[in-house]
Amino acid sequence: MQVRASFALFFADYPYILLLGGPGLGKSTLTQFLSLYQAARIVVPELSMRLADRLKLPEGITSKDLDANCRPRFPFRIELRRYARWMSNQQDNKHELARYIVEVLINPNASSTLGMDDVFDLASKNPILLILDGLDEVPNSETRREIIANLQVFLRRIDSENGDIQVILSSRPKGYSGEFEGFEPITWELNELERPDFDEYCDCWLKNRIRDAEDRSEAKERINRGMLSEAVQRLAISLLQATVILTIVRRKIEIPHQRNSLYKKYVEVIFDREKEKSEIVRERENELLRLHERVGYELHCKMEQTRIEALDRATFRSYVLSVLEDYSAIELRNKKLRDIADEIIEAATDRLCLLIGKGEDQTDVDFVVQQYREYFAALYLSNHPDADPDRVFDMLVRRGAYWAYVLQFYVAQANTRQQMLWVTNIPDQYNEENPVEALVRKTRTYRAILNVLPEFTLQRKIDFERALKIILGLTHRT
Repeated sequence: MQVRASFALFFADYPYILLLGGPGLGKSTLTQFLSLYQAARIVVPELSMRLADRLKLPEGITSKDLDANCRPRFPFRIELRRYARWMSNQQDNKHELARYIVEVLINPNASSTLGMDDVFDLASKNPILLILDGLDEVPNSETRREIIANLQVFLRRIDSENGDIQVILSSRPKGYSGEFEGFEPITWELNELERPDFDEYCDCWLKNRIRDAEDRSEAKERINRGMLSEAVQRLAISLLQATVILTIVRRKIEIPHQRNSLYKKYVEVIFDREKEKSEIVRERENELLRLHERVGYELHCKMEQTRIEALDRATFRSYVLSVLEDYSAIELRNKKLRDIADEIIEAATDRLCLLIGKGEDQTDVDFVVQQYREYFAALYLSNHPDADPDRVFDMLVRRGAYWAYVLQFYVAQANTRQQMLWVTNIPDQYNEENPVEALVRKTRTYRAILNVLPEFTLQRKIDFERALKIILGLTHRT
């Protein structure tokens, strides 16, 4: 059954909801909007009505109907990667959900000194909305179990207070392993954008960002030209990639026809824009690109193995110094290396191209959007002088779902010959191992290649057909 997101999240008042969606489909945006709408109903009702007017509601439903039929709830939205990091810093296992809500979400932002009991007192008198966003961004399985256990403790206390609570958990499908199933949630899976949705989003975006009618018309023509390509049509399926496309055409640039090329062009657009405003970006563009690659790879590794959600200042500084030493030691002019590092670190506490400051003092560093962490992690592996393409490819396949999108970007960096070698070498690659294990690994590799095949740059029809036959087991390498 297909329904609008507005119905699934605003009208379906089910106690437990699981929201699944691929990268860039809008999971976090939806939960942010829902939190803002519910908060506005309590604090600024006029704002909530304006927000409701921006929704695509089910046919025959008005914003006033929404207000009448959607139960008001006090919203608490928790980004799980931040919560996981906070948990790792707590002593004596004092990492209850209620403690996080008061110590991180409420008290620092309201100059208050509330305690955990105040949260449960609120829940005893008012319906609560608890949003747990991004389970896929907590790769450590033990940490996930602790999060679910903490949720169960929180819910038991709410129940003892006769409270009314709705819980929404969001995750990428590939990063979800059934942790929430014990709550018997209703599951909504976000669909990819269809062409009418894409066109409507583009019209709204252009209207709000390009005031000149002629410039807006030219941007729309660039979009229409791009959408004649099947490759671009495959890209225009998520809000994130639609926004990337729009950002590119706004700069009067034609749309690339491949996902990796689209992200590459977007990075170029962002850096060009930042060079107009920032001296450090103008002077150190190459070093900053290498820094994005290093941070992307290192952070992705660390998030898989630990509970961190961003790089702390000391770690980030060590990467900055390392990159400067490797790429600009002879071009420092009259500046000292550490002075340049300080400038970069200071810029990152706000926003430095696609890096942004996080944490209480904005001293931790992360990517603005997760997909760009994965994109730059792939670039790091592709550009590293000591990286063997076959070993990197095998490693990414074996590491599974958490590295799946890094793998997509990585294979797109390779030349056509290397891409074909990854395919044609599979039949012989595992023949000397245990037959059962070899079959499992071979099947896993076939499946991984099939998933990333759209990123291949095969130009000849015969190469594409040969790759498909090998993957589908219809032939062997000759």
